[in-house]
Amino acid sequence: MTQPVSIVIPAYNAEPFIGEQLEALSNVRMDSASEIIVVNNRSTDRTRQVVEDAAELDPRIRLIDAPARAGVNYARNTGVSAAHHENIVIFDADDVVIEENFKHFVQLFDEADFFGGGYTLYLWDPATRSYHEGEQMLEAPTTADGRPYGIGGALGFTKTLFERVGGFDESYVGGHDEVDFAMRAYRCGGRFAWLDRPVIRYRQRSNTKAAIRQKYHYGRTSVQLALNFPDELGSSVPGYKLLARKAGHAALNWWSRRGTDTAGEALQGLGWTAGRLGGALTYRALDRLPERQLLTSSIGMGSRRRLLVLSPWNMDDPNAWSGVVYPAVRELEKHAEVTRVPVPEVKDALVDRVSAKLLGKTGVVYLPHHALATGLKRAWAVRRVVRRYPAQPVVALAASTESLLIPRAFPVLQVTDSSFAAMAATYFGGSTRLAGVSRVQGTVLDRVVAARSRGFSVASRWSSEVIGRDVRVAPEKILLNPFGPGVAPVAFASPAQAEHPLKVLFVSSHWERKGGQKVLDAVERARGTREIELTVVGKVPADLPGWVRHLPRLSREELSAEYARNHLLLELSSASAGGVVATDAVAHGLSLIVTDLGGLPTIVGESGWLVPADQAVEQAAQLLSDLTVEQIADAQARSRQRAAAYLNWEGWAERLLSVLPK
Repeated sequence: MTQPVSIVIPAYNAEPFIGEQLEALSNVRMDSASEIIVVNNRSTDRTRQVVEDAAELDPRIRLIDAPARAGVNYARNTGVSAAHHENIVIFDADDVVIEENFKHFVQLFDEADFFGGGYTLYLWDPATRSYHEGEQMLEAPTTADGRPYGIGGALGFTKTLFERVGGFDESYVGGHDEVDFAMRAYRCGGRFAWLDRPVIRYRQRSNTKAAIRQKYHYGRTSVQLALNFPDELGSSVPGYKLLARKAGHAALNWWSRRGTDTAGEALQGLGWTAGRLGGALTYRALDRLPERQLLTSSIGMGSRRRLLVLSPWNMDDPNAWSGVVYPAVRELEKHAEVTRVPVPEVKDALVDRVSAKLLGKTGVVYLPHHALATGLKRAWAVRRVVRRYPAQPVVALAASTESLLIPRAFPVLQVTDSSFAAMAATYFGGSTRLAGVSRVQGTVLDRVVAARSRGFSVASRWSSEVIGRDVRVAPEKILLNPFGPGVAPVAFASPAQAEHPLKVLFVSSHWERKGGQKVLDAVERARGTREIELTVVGKVPADLPGWVRHLPRLSREELSAEYARNHLLLELSSASAGGVVATDAVAHGLSLIVTDLGGLPTIVGESGWLVPADQAVEQAAQLLSDLTVEQIADAQARSRQRAAAYLNWEGWAERLLSVLPK
C-alpha cells in the first residue's frame, strides 16, 4: 500500500503522553503526502504547545481544534472530516505506535474497508515510576454475535465507509463506540481484516480508581450497544435479577479479597457488573437510551436524503392499505435513502382487551389500537426503534398513533386519508355502534399526534377538510397530495369506438360501502335505452342478476387488464377517502361516474361525472343512457392526461419530499 494515509489522534489534556506518540509516528516511514491530525478537544493543559513543538520538527503533523463539545467521538468525527485522504487510521493520544508493524497495518487497506490489529499492554510500574511492556494481545475481539472488530486505539477504515455509516456515534461515552462503528459497517457490507501483530503499546490506567471508572463505563455502554442492535446483540444483556445477582457476587468477591494484591482486579469486576446493571435499569427499564448522534452526510448518495418510513402495514404486500403502501415506499426509495421501520408487534394493553371483550358482549365496538393505553404502548415500542437511528425525517404511512412518541428531533409527516372522527362516522353508523369512550380516546390521540407532527400529506380536499376540522390542524400544515394508482397500468384502454356495448366496470372491494346495489339499479335502468355490459370484480351477493359479468378477486396484472378492456368506471360509494379505485381507473384511462363525496371529486376532476349521493341511482342511470361515444372518449383522454400530470407516484413522492426538511 503506497497511498497516503491520514492519521487522526483525538486529544484531551494529553500533555503527559502525546509527545511520546508523536515521536513514534514521526519515526514511521510512510508516503510523504501522509498527514498526522491531532484534534485538540477542549484541553486545559499544555497539549497545544506539545503538538505545535512536534509540528515544527515534522511538517506532517497538523493541529486542529474541536471546541464545540467534549467527547472522543466528536473529536474523531471532526478529525476524519478534516482529513485529506481516503485512507484513515485512528490512534489514541496516550498510546504509542509500534513503528516496525505500522507498515503491515496500513497494508490492510488493500484488502478491507475497515480493520484492526493487536496490541501490547503498556503497564505502569509504581516502583520505577515508569511504563513497561506487558502481555501481547493478538487475537481480534469479537461482538456478542461473534464478529471481529478493531479497538478504537488502533483502527483503520476508508473515508468512504466512514461517511456511509455516519461516523462515530457521539452518544457513546466511555466505551463500545468502536464496536458500534463495526456493527454499522457490517450492516453496510463492509469487509473487515485483522493484523495479528501488535500495532500499539496500549497504555493501561495507572491508578485503581480510574480503572474502576473505565470498567463501569464499559459495562454501561455494553447495554447501550445491545439495545442499539437488538436483532444481533439484544440477547447479550441478561435480565435484571441475574444482573443484580452478579453485582452481589462481584461485591462479595471484592470484600473477600480486600487488602490483597488482587483487590483492585475484583473492584474492576464490580465496576463492570455495576455498569451493566445501571445501564439495564437506565436504558431498558426507564427507556432512557441516549439518542444516536451520527453525522448526517452519506457518501455515494449525492443530494439524496435519509428518511425513515414507518408503517403498521406490511411494506412488501402489494395490497396493503388498499394498495397504497407498496408503491409509495418504492417510489420514496427512488428519491431518498429510505430505512423501513415496521411497527413492532405489541400485545394490546390489558385494560383495552378487557374493555373490548365486555363491550363486545353488548354489541358495542371498542377499538384497542385507537385507545390510550394500547396506543401509548405501541408508540413506546416505535420510539425505542426510531432512537437507534440518527435524527432524520419520518414519513408515517397510516401510522399516526404509532408515531406519537417519536423524539422531536425526528420531524414526522403524517400520510393519511381521514381523521378518526370521520372514520368512525363512516364505518360505525347504523346498526354498528362504536363505544363513546373509544370515540373520545381516538379523537384525543388524533389531536395529540397532530400537535407533535410537522404536517400532513392527504389524498383529497375532503381529507384536508376533515383533518383541519376534526384534528384542528392549520391549513398551512396540510399538503394536498393525491396518491398514485394502487394497480399500475399494464396497458391503457383505447378510446371507445363503438356504442354497443358500453363496457362498465364496478370493483367490489366492499359491496355495501361501494354502493354495489345502487350500481346494479342504475345499470338496469339504463339498459332499457342502450346495450351495456357490466363487469363486477370481487365479492358479490348470491342473487347477482344473470346479465352481470362477474369475476372473482383478480391478481393485480389481471385487474389492470380488466381496467383496460372497459370504457367507464361506475362507483356509487357511500364513503370514500383516498379514492384508490378511482385513481386506478384514471391511471388506466377510463372515464368515471362516481358519487360526489369524500375524496372522489379530487381524483376525478374533469375525467368524468359526479352525481349527488341522494340521487346517485337516478342521475347515474341518466348519464349511462345519454353519454355519447365522443363524450366518453373525451373523458378518457382527460383521464390519461390527469394521470400523467398529477395522479402518479413520482409526483406524489416529489411533492411529499418538498415539504420535508433536508
